Amino acid sequence: MYYRCWVPGRFLRRLGYDVRFAMSIADPALTDSSVLVLQRPTSESLVTLSKSARERGQALVCEFDDDLHDIPASNEHAALYADGALLRCFEAVCTSATVLFVSTHALAGNYARLGTPTAVCQNAIDDVHFARFSGGFSAPRRAYQVRIGYGGSYMHGGDFACVAEAVARVLRRYPQVRLVFWGRNYRDQIPEDLWDQTEYYLGTGSQGGLRFDDPKSDEATDRGLASVAYYDLLHRLDLDLGIAPLEPATFNRCKSSVKVMEYGMLGIAALASRFGPYAEYQAEASESVVILAEGTDEWERALCDLVERATWRSSLAAANRAHVAKAHLMSGGVRAWENALQLVGAQRP
Repeated sequence: MYYRCWVPGRFLRRLGYDVRFAMSIADPALTDSSVLVLQRPTSESLVTLSKSARERGQALVCEFDDDLHDIPASNEHAALYADGALLRCFEAVCTSATVLFVSTHALAGNYARLGTPTAVCQNAIDDVHFARFSGGFSAPRRAYQVRIGYGGSYMHGGDFACVAEAVARVLRRYPQVRLVFWGRNYRDQIPEDLWDQTEYYLGTGSQGGLRFDDPKSDEATDRGLASVAYYDLLHRLDLDLGIAPLEPATFNRCKSSVKVMEYGMLGIAALASRFGPYAEYQAEASESVVILAEGTDEWERALCDLVERATWRSSLAAANRAHVAKAHLMSGGVRAWENALQLVGAQRP
């Protein structure tokens, strides 16, 4: 919701669009709007809502940022889609939609088979939060430690498994390295004798009682959102290096590069899989902004180099932050959302 609705919606407001955030299927905004955007619709109630919207003459947008047809078995969400009921609802809305809004070109390519016009609106960082963090490229950030971080929910076990052996080798070689998890604790994927070199922090949640229906409450609502708390958590963890491994799967190839963008915003050097979104992210930059690796041995070498070379970490972090500022802030990215809405208008009868 944060990257796909909240941030672009607020920036569209600044361009003069009347954007409402409906948090209930009974919200009058759902029937009063000229364009109805349904995010990842996988329920019968939303199929019914989409049908009635088209009957009323509303333009219908189906918005999603994951390939729901190719969820790897290592992702615990795969079981939710196994019987096909959720996918049937999702496809029904997609095929009746005026336009699909997706986050990556790979995702757009995978869903071209549905025949619905598609607009790519990439995830982007809110300029306000980018400005809150100076980067602070000190190295190391805590005395006598090099702190390597990985954050992922219970759905990312297959991703961390790709680098668990390399990370374990580095922990054994460098006693000053701390492996910091947040969201889910994946220390069970490394030998137990290394657990003393790990830390774990819970994920973040949104505050209760947030107002999404009143634009005058936007600033307070924004401060209470889980994603904003997530930024603050990462900042407090004093990470020297953030890793972003990806299991080589179609699902991951379609994902966005938002994790390394967040590292860039916070001034954290990034090491990522040479795959899909991260390879594309580096390819678009004019200099090294993220180090890419593939396979256990290359990940181990890259980790060792980054542990030993504090100056390189700092320069890499600074370059990534500059790249985010140049190419991945919503002040520039909102134009893709506006163009997508113009495509919606062009497709209406």
